[in-house]
Amino acid sequence: MSVNIFISGANRGLGLGFVKASLDRGYTVFAGCRNPDKLDELNELEIKFKERLFIISLDPTKLESIQNAFSAVKLKTSKLDILVNNAGMNSKSSGVDPAIHLQIGKLQSEPMLAMFHLNSIAPLIMTREFLELLTASGKGRVINISSWFASLSIPQKGNYTYSASKTALNMLTKILANDTVKFNIIPIVVNPGWMKTDMGGKNANLEPIDSAKSILEFSENLKIEDAGKFFNYDGSEHPW
Repeated sequence: MSVNIFISGANRGLGLGFVKASLDRGYTVFAGCRNPDKLDELNELEIKFKERLFIISLDPTKLESIQNAFSAVKLKTSKLDILVNNAGMNSKSSGVDPAIHLQIGKLQSEPMLAMFHLNSIAPLIMTREFLELLTASGKGRVINISSWFASLSIPQKGNYTYSASKTALNMLTKILANDTVKFNIIPIVVNPGWMKTDMGGKNANLEPIDSAKSILEFSENLKIEDAGKFFNYDGSEHPW
C-alpha cells in the first residue's frame, strides 16, 4: 500500500532530509515550503520524481496558506499517512538579534511570540486542518519535531524562547493525543539529534537524512499507546 507524507519546512536541513528519505522508501511526498520557486535542490528532485514529489506552497503561520495546502493535497489523494511538522526557527534563524531570545535583559515579547507561533501553535493547527486526510489513512501519524532543549529534566541555560516553545509543543502534542487516538491517529514529538543544518552548525555529528531515515523507520511501528510520547530520533524514549 502506498504511503503519503506531508513535510513542512521541506526546502532545507531536516525537512529536505525527510523528503529524500521518504522518496528512498517509495513514499509519495508533499513538500511544504514558503517559496516553491526558489528551491534548487528540491526543484531538481521534483523533476526526477515527478510522479511522487509535489511541492506545495505553505506558510504554517497563516491559516489560509494551510487551508490552501490541504486543498492542494486533497486534489492528489484521499488520505495522508504521515504529517511531519518540521518547520521551525531558533534564535539564530529568527530574523532578529539572537539576544532578544537569549538574554534576560534583552527579551522582547513580539519576536518571542512569533517563534512560539511557528514552533508551538502552527503544528497543532496544521494537524487540525489535515485531520480529515489523516483519519482516512486508518493509521495516521503526526511527527512533531521537538528538541532536547524542550526537556524539563535536562538543565537549560539562556535559550529562553526556543526551549520554551519546544516544551510547549511537547505538551500540546501530549494533549492532542487524547483527541486523536479515537481516529487511530498517533501524534508524537521527536528530538532529531544534533544535525549539520543551519540551526545545528557544521560541527554537529549527524546528517539530516540519517536522522530522518531513523525517524521514519521507527514511526512505521508505532502503536496507539505511543501517542503523545517524546522520542529520540533512534526510537528510544526521551526524558520529559
